[in-house]
Amino acid sequence: MHHKRLRTSKGLTFRAQHVTNLRRRYAIDGHTRAKLEATHTYSARQAAQIFGVSQRTIESWLSSGLLRGTQVTTGAPWRIEITPADRERLCPQDVPAHWVTLKRAAHALGVTQQTVLNKLKRGELEGVRVPVGARSAWRICLDSSACDKQPTLFV
Repeated sequence: MHHKRLRTSKGLTFRAQHVTNLRRRYAIDGHTRAKLEATHTYSARQAAQIFGVSQRTIESWLSSGLLRGTQVTTGAPWRIEITPADRERLCPQDVPAHWVTLKRAAHALGVTQQTVLNKLKRGELEGVRVPVGARSAWRICLDSSACDKQPTLFV
């Protein structure tokens, strides 16, 4: 609440004690660092450090479904679950040379880039993030069987 510059009913800034009292009064669960670390759940800042991306990218991945996370309420801190599979898929790493960019995958499959991202999210395509200069980008595995699964345009 302090980060959002919200004020108490008396116009004071929120302090830890105010938040603690509100949580106790309305039976809102809090969190501790020990709980977060024990369950492999991370804050958005911690997730950004793990993946080497910005917090904004983490929030984008959450909204698109590439990562799973929860909030007690809108504006509350994220609790992001990061599995070993998420680390393999989203941490920048080297991949085989025949894996293609997002744009090439969309062109090869005859779909939009967003459709390719949706297929990655659903696990229909295999892809990983790789370093490209100061940024990272998708590399996607397109074997011939993936193209065979696409509906034909002409009969």
